[in-house]
Amino acid sequence: MPRNRILLAALALFPACGDDDGSRDEGSDIDVADVEPDETAPEVDVRPDGPEVEDDAGEVEAEAEADAPPDEPGPEFDRYCRGARWDAALEPATLWDLAGDYTGYIRDTPTGTLEGVKIVPDHPFRVRSIRVAFAAGSGPVKLRLMRTLGHSYPGDWPRLDGGTANLMPPLEVEVTAADPEVWLEYDVSDRWVFLQPRESYMIVYEHLAEAPHLAVQELRPGQSSWGTFVPAVGDGGGLGDGNYRMQVTGDYFCAWPTADRWFARSAATPEVETSPQQIAVADLDGDLHDDLVLTVGGRARAWLGRGDGTFADTPYDPFPEAPSANLVVFGDLDNDGDRDAVVATYVNWDGDGDGVNEQDGDCNDAVAAIHRGAAEIPGNGSDDDCDGVADDGTDTTDRDGDTFPIAGGDCDDTRAAVFPGAPEANDQLDNDCDGEVDEDHVTTVQVNDGTGRFTRVVSPEIERRDTTAAAALGDGDRDGFLDVYLGNWWAHYPTGPAVPDRYLEGQGDGTFRDVTATSGVARRVPQPCYGVRFADYDDDGWLDLWVGNYGGTLNLMFHNRGAGSFQEVGDSLGYAQDRLGPLAGTTFGGDFGDLDNDGDIDLFEADISHPRYGPSSDQSRIVLNLGASAGWRTETHREDFGFHWDEGDINPALADFDNDTVLDVAMAAVYSGHFARLYRGRGGGLLDDISYEAGVVVQLTGRVLWTDFDEDGDLDLLFGDGDGEPWLHLFENRVGQDRAWVELLLEGSTSNRDAVGARVLLRAGGATQLRDVEGGGGHWNIQESRFVHFGLGDAGTIDSLSVRWPDGTTESIAGAAPRGRYRVVQGSGAAVPLP
Repeated sequence: MPRNRILLAALALFPACGDDDGSRDEGSDIDVADVEPDETAPEVDVRPDGPEVEDDAGEVEAEAEADAPPDEPGPEFDRYCRGARWDAALEPATLWDLAGDYTGYIRDTPTGTLEGVKIVPDHPFRVRSIRVAFAAGSGPVKLRLMRTLGHSYPGDWPRLDGGTANLMPPLEVEVTAADPEVWLEYDVSDRWVFLQPRESYMIVYEHLAEAPHLAVQELRPGQSSWGTFVPAVGDGGGLGDGNYRMQVTGDYFCAWPTADRWFARSAATPEVETSPQQIAVADLDGDLHDDLVLTVGGRARAWLGRGDGTFADTPYDPFPEAPSANLVVFGDLDNDGDRDAVVATYVNWDGDGDGVNEQDGDCNDAVAAIHRGAAEIPGNGSDDDCDGVADDGTDTTDRDGDTFPIAGGDCDDTRAAVFPGAPEANDQLDNDCDGEVDEDHVTTVQVNDGTGRFTRVVSPEIERRDTTAAAALGDGDRDGFLDVYLGNWWAHYPTGPAVPDRYLEGQGDGTFRDVTATSGVARRVPQPCYGVRFADYDDDGWLDLWVGNYGGTLNLMFHNRGAGSFQEVGDSLGYAQDRLGPLAGTTFGGDFGDLDNDGDIDLFEADISHPRYGPSSDQSRIVLNLGASAGWRTETHREDFGFHWDEGDINPALADFDNDTVLDVAMAAVYSGHFARLYRGRGGGLLDDISYEAGVVVQLTGRVLWTDFDEDGDLDLLFGDGDGEPWLHLFENRVGQDRAWVELLLEGSTSNRDAVGARVLLRAGGATQLRDVEGGGGHWNIQESRFVHFGLGDAGTIDSLSVRWPDGTTESIAGAAPRGRYRVVQGSGAAVPLP
C-alpha cells in the first residue's frame, strides 16, 4: 500500500463473552491515527539494565557473575531433550514471522498503556533478540518479555514488577525516529532466556509516554490476532483485526518429530461444514461400537463407528421428527436395551430485549420495535403490534414475492420466508403466521427402535421452548428410570433474567413428569446455567446434582436426601465459588472423577475468567473433595497442583489416557489464540502439562471428549473446533496401549438398564480406583462412552472388582482380566468377554 496512507480505521475489539459460548475475541474499540512516517532510519540508544562493572573492581565483577543467568536451560527442559545436549541441533526461528501489510497505529496510548503480542513456541526455544517496529513518534521505550496471566494479559498484571512474570529485566531504549517498515532489533542473547513449548508468553511494550507508537499490520486469511491492548485506565482485551509488529528471534532446540508425539491426527475424522455445537458418542445401532453424534447447523447428525477408529455416514436421518437440536443427551429411557435421546432445543425467550417473551405474544423476537402492544406503523408491511394483521390487513400487493399479500393473511410482507403455512424455523419469527414464534422447536423425547432410528414420544411436560445449554441424565429417585435435568440460560443476554432450569423424572416409557417445584431444585431467583452433572460426591449411593452457573452467580450442589429430594449445599461445601473475591465464576463445564485416588470424587471446573476482573471472577479450578472425615467439604487448587488456568477454559474431560491408574485432564478453551491443554496426572491430584509431548494443537475449541474409538484399550481424544476447517480433530492415542487396561459395559436389571449412577471399584497392581457410569453432562452435554475404562499400569491381574449399582445393591464381579472388554449384568456376578 502507499506509504502515506494508513488505513487502520478501526481495530474492532468486541466485548468479551459477546455471545453465549464465549467464542468472540475480547476488547474494546481503539482509535487509529493517520500519519506520514518519517523515512529516515531511526537512531537507537540501548540502555544496559544490569549492574555496573568497574574495570578494577573484582568484587563487583564477582557479584555480577553470581547474578548472571544460567547459560543453559533448567532441569524442566530435560523431559524434552531426553538425554541429548540442548544445543546439539538448533533451528533458527522467529515468533511470529507473519506476513501482512502495515495498516496504522493506535493513537491514544498515554503513560502506563500496555501493548503486547502473545507468542507460543512450537518447540523449546532459546531467545536471542527482541524485534519491534514503531510507526510514529520518539521517546523512551520499555520492553518486557513475560509470562502471561490467563494466556491473555501480561503476567502479574497490573503490578508488572511485583511477581515472577518477567523472564528478564526490562529493556529500556530510546527511539529517536520511527519507521513501520524498519525492525529495531535488540540483542538479549546474554540474558539466556528459554521458553517452554506450547506455553504462552508475551512481548510487552510499556508506554513511558504516549509516543512512540507501535506499528500494526493487517490480518491475512488464516491468521489470528495475537495482540493485546491494555489501556492505562479501563478494560483491555484483544487487538481485534490486526497484529503488532513485535517479534522474538532465537533457536528451537530438542524439537520432537511428529512421529514421537503421543497422539496422532486421524485421517478418518468425519467432515462437517461448520463448527459443531455439541459432540457426543453413543452406540445407536447396538453393535457395541461407539457412534459419533454432532449437532451441526441446528440439527443432530450421526456417523456410525466401525470399531477401528473409522466411521460410516448414516444412510438415513436418525432424527426425522426432531426439527432442530441444540444438544442431545442419550440414555435408555424405556429400559429396552437401546439408547434413546432427549433432544433439547435453544429457543430465545426475549432475543430482541424488548421485554416481551416469545411465549407471551412477541410475534417477532428479532426486532425490538415489534411486540404485543407496540404502535402499528401504517404501510410498512409488518404486524408491529402482533395482533395477527399487518398494517390494516387490506393491501393486495405482494411486495416480498411469496405469493401471499397482506390481504391474503401474510403477517409480514417484507420477508419471503413468512407467510401462512410456511415451515416454522427456529429464527425468532412467526414464519407460518399462526400467532406463535418457533413453536415447533420444543425439547422432545426420541425413542430408538434398536437400529439407530428415532421416533418422537409425546411428553407434554418436557416439550418446552427454553434456552437449554446443558443437560444430564441420572436416576435421582432410584426407581429404575432415568431422570433429566435441563439447564437453561438467560432470556436475554446480557441483562437477563435467567430462564428457570427444569428437573423431570422419567416414567419408564419415554415420558417425563416435571418435579422442579417439589424436588428442591427450584430457585427463588433463577440463575443462568451452562453446565450440569449428576455425581455422588458423598458416596452414599444417591446421585447428587452439580449445576454450573454463568455471569458471576453461585454454582449449586444439590445433595440428594433420598428418593430424589434435594437440598442445596454448594456454598457450605465449597462448590459455589472459590471465595477469593466478591463474585463467583462464569462457569461452563465440569467433570467429576477421583483425581487423587483417595476413594471419593473430585470436580474439575471450567470457568471463563477475564484477567481484567482479577480474583473477583473465579478461574478454572480443581475442587478437591476432602472426604467424610472433613464433612465432605472441598478445597480449591490451581497452580499449586500444576494446573494453569486459561481465560477461555470452557470444558474439561477426565480420563486415564496413558493407563497408569491416574486420571488425566483435557481442557478445551475458546477465543482465538487460546489452545486446548492436556495434563497428565502424577498422583495426589497433581498435574503436568504435557500438551507438547502429546502433539495436540487446537485453538478456539469448546467441545472435547475421550473414548476408545479404535477399541485398542486406550482412549482417543476428540475436539470440536471453532477456528476454521477442519471443524473436528480426532487424535489417536499411540501410547496408552503400552500399559494394561480393562473396559466394562454395565447393564442394570433392577436398576436402570444403562446403569447410570453405578460406581465401580477396582484394585490391581497396588492401586485402588473408582469410576462412575455417567449420563452425559458438562457444557452443551459432552457425552462420552458407556464403557467404563480403567488403566491398570503394569498389573498382570485384577485383584478385585465390585459394583455398587444405582439401586444401592453391591456385588463382587469375577472373570475380568487385563486387556479385555467385558459386559457386566447386574446380579450375575460375572464379567463376560465381549466379541
